[in-house]
Amino acid sequence: MFKFFKSIFIYFSWVIGFSIVAGLIMFFYIPINKDLVNILTIAIFLCIPLLVVILMGLIKGNVKFIGIHSRSSLVFRSAIFMSCLVSFFLLGVSQSAMAQLLMTQYDKDSITNSEKIEFVKDIASRYSSNKISIEYIGSLNSISPNERLTVYYSEEDKDLADKLVKAIPDIETQLSKMFAVKKPFPIDIVLYNDLNQFRKSNDIHENQKLLGLYINKTIHIVNTNVSEEIHKTSTLDLDLKSMNYEQEIFNTLEHEYAHYYVRAFLMENNMNPEIPRWFDEGLAGYYESEGYITDIEFAFPDLKNSAIPLLDLVTPIEWEKNTLSERASDTAYTESFMVVYELIKSKGDMIIIDILKGIPKELDLNTNYQILFEKSFIDHVGLTIEEFQEQVINKYSLKK
Repeated sequence: MFKFFKSIFIYFSWVIGFSIVAGLIMFFYIPINKDLVNILTIAIFLCIPLLVVILMGLIKGNVKFIGIHSRSSLVFRSAIFMSCLVSFFLLGVSQSAMAQLLMTQYDKDSITNSEKIEFVKDIASRYSSNKISIEYIGSLNSISPNERLTVYYSEEDKDLADKLVKAIPDIETQLSKMFAVKKPFPIDIVLYNDLNQFRKSNDIHENQKLLGLYINKTIHIVNTNVSEEIHKTSTLDLDLKSMNYEQEIFNTLEHEYAHYYVRAFLMENNMNPEIPRWFDEGLAGYYESEGYITDIEFAFPDLKNSAIPLLDLVTPIEWEKNTLSERASDTAYTESFMVVYELIKSKGDMIIIDILKGIPKELDLNTNYQILFEKSFIDHVGLTIEEFQEQVINKYSLKK
């Protein structure tokens, strides 16, 4: 029995030790690549001498030149080696999956070690936040007016929760005029009565003055008191005396619900849900600000000297990197809305759908989605994204 457990201990020590060392080498020293061919080639190359040794051992009963003197010893060591090969292959597959995700997020052909580390840290942070969020939601009351909507709220926010539920049909009616969705997937809305809880549950930095956000089929949104708390700590020039904090909640609901409804449209039509972040936020801002009301004349600010290139606001990581300050964040949201608003105003409602439908649905791992989006934009608008952004910014700069 002791010999058996000793063998098990040796087996797992080798496999776990190899996996740790191989994982670290792959992570820090092997060029990150989306192609699995190299990994398969190396694994097969390593298997060939192993198979030769195994066959020799089974025929002769030993392989003395590498210290194997019995068939049982051969089988045991072969099991260790094969397990290490499987571990190597699985690590390679994980590396390639991470490459696909990171290269898409960063819109790059290569990824640095620091970007890999930030990716791992971000996963850990999200896992922690998700756990906190689940625990918080479990402590709340809920209301489900239909089979695909559930609103979670604390007792003090029952009236607000009822009002949000009543507002949703009108929001959907407006969204469905552009995005025809036959059967939207289920959505949860979580109301927060505590700012710290809201930030911890959603991994939000205190510099980010968010009232809500949409993540994984859930809208997280603060209540009226927390809305007031956030606005009063803002560094922007806000008119707090005339601020309607409850109305800000409804505006935020429209914004986040637009994110949800656009995703429902994309998924129902088998389109890539990862549209450029500026485009996504611009659409949400369009509905939040009721840009569809034709007689509204928006007084957009002059962003001639402060605009952020939209091509620097494509992926979630790029957006976060370029909106670290509240001022930069406000600029990014504003110019995204400006561009989408002018796009619809000058080209009509269907321009949004035309651009999205102009992107091929079937993409292989080596296809850069953002390049295809830009190509569809040029095909339907007649200008590059940079040219159209410059045109819009100049228009409102000249009005001043």
